[in-house]
Amino acid sequence: MEQWLPLRGKRHTWVSTEDDRFCGIVSVKSCATPTTWRVDYLQADDEDRCVALLEMANSAAATHSIRKIQLRLPISSPFIDGARRAGFWSYVRGYLYRYSGDRVQRTTAPPEPYSFRPRARGDDYRLFDLYNDTGPPAVRRAEGLTLEEWQENREQSSWPEQRKEFVLYTQDNLASWLR
Repeated sequence: MEQWLPLRGKRHTWVSTEDDRFCGIVSVKSCATPTTWRVDYLQADDEDRCVALLEMANSAAATHSIRKIQLRLPISSPFIDGARRAGFWSYVRGYLYRYSGDRVQRTTAPPEPYSFRPRARGDDYRLFDLYNDTGPPAVRRAEGLTLEEWQENREQSSWPEQRKEFVLYTQDNLASWLR
């Protein structure tokens, strides 16, 4: 599909076949910078095929000077052990919520002295401080100890209009970040 879509090397995909039969696929895309990839699609017939596909992605990452590949799997995924065999390790468990678009009763404005606004470009330094103040140590070590590493590892959506970000702030500090 890369030949038809203007992705400019931001996505890489490997497929596995056997006897002219499709057996698996792994797809990665760049994060905020091209030095970090995120596996955004993984499907395979079995764990061994999963390991082989992830190892292909790892090899390609080395040739493209990629410093890190991130992989998120549901807790029920049959590929957790395969991911470990391919060199991935778990450092955090999280929850992913999605707003369905149904209207709910609006809450009142944030209490004083807090204000709520869309995230601005100049917020990165204060967001990084918030991340360092509140993030678990294992996550900070894995995702980056410097502002540059943290920026590189931030997830980017394929289409900017799909992502909205807001901050809750006081006069001097950011108190919360909603993405």
